[in-house]
Amino acid sequence: MLPEDIIIEILSWAPTMWLHHHARYVCKTWAAIIDTFHFAQLQHDRACYSKPPGLYLSNSMLPNTSYFMDSVNGQFVRNDLVTPLTKGTYLISTCDGIMFCNCNYLREYFVVNPILNCSFTIPPLPSLNGISGFLEFTLIRVPHTAKFKIFFAHSNFLYGLTIGIGNSWKEIVGGKIEPRMRMWKPVYSGSNNLYWPTMEAVIVIDIYKEIIVGEYPLPYNYALNYPSPKYLWMGNCLSSIVGTNHDTSFKIYVLDIDSRRWSLHREIGTFDYVAAYGHELTITTMSFCFWMEDQIVFKIDVDEARTTPIDPSTTIFFGYNINTRQLTKIEAIADAGEGFWIAWRHTNSLISLPSNHA
Repeated sequence: MLPEDIIIEILSWAPTMWLHHHARYVCKTWAAIIDTFHFAQLQHDRACYSKPPGLYLSNSMLPNTSYFMDSVNGQFVRNDLVTPLTKGTYLISTCDGIMFCNCNYLREYFVVNPILNCSFTIPPLPSLNGISGFLEFTLIRVPHTAKFKIFFAHSNFLYGLTIGIGNSWKEIVGGKIEPRMRMWKPVYSGSNNLYWPTMEAVIVIDIYKEIIVGEYPLPYNYALNYPSPKYLWMGNCLSSIVGTNHDTSFKIYVLDIDSRRWSLHREIGTFDYVAAYGHELTITTMSFCFWMEDQIVFKIDVDEARTTPIDPSTTIFFGYNINTRQLTKIEAIADAGEGFWIAWRHTNSLISLPSNHA
């Protein structure tokens, strides 16, 4: 019998689904190792280090058609990961293999690990006292721990919740924002800070202390940029993508944390869809999804197959390499088909959740 540290070293490089569905049934020793948080953390870190993240494709119109694509030898391969999304259920955010979802017909939120098939129902949101406004959420994992937190903004208030600890939402200290400051989708750095863009500044939240610790200026005059820019984490910095020329070309700004200044990183577009796809496309909407190294992934919705205004569009995903200036259709994602598709970076993990019998 090999020493336990050698077994951990070997197993930690194995695929997540194989570990859960096969390796843990080899013997009690393997099962005990695989079920520990230490092993789950080590295996997840090595999975992220050894290969790019996979993709999870969610469809808000037809949730049960959502699916996962794993990264295998540099190619995306469709995986038989069971989708936690059913009719009336929508994916809001993902982090380290955990999915944060909303079930409309039950009016509840929950988190789920689709590999382990374990879930946790989130306590009801704070009473909003009739205040109307936009809801924005994000799910993050506190680095090097099994703790997951959810942050959400409504109108001019910020709240945080540590999953499985306590049963109430905590208002973020200093979290009351000017009412006119509409908040966009937050961006997590993977370390201490959560960056939350508003119409007037980028607010910085310390995820450990759950307090606002500062803010950064915007790289542009918001009033001159509509629709709103897209904020994404790019390698080790925050990026902002601003449309120009009626959103046919774009400017990418990056934030230097130390100097508190934004600088123009690249200008991209106009995109040659004929070369990448084979013919011109009638585009109705375009949305940037995330960075994968030097490539930015975005989706477009085209209405070529629509016969009435209420028919769904067809979604196509592209990747644009900012160094080579090459636009490519992501072949692993066949034309996603009808519905409102969103692509998420997703790496399967064995990190478990608390249980409340959700």
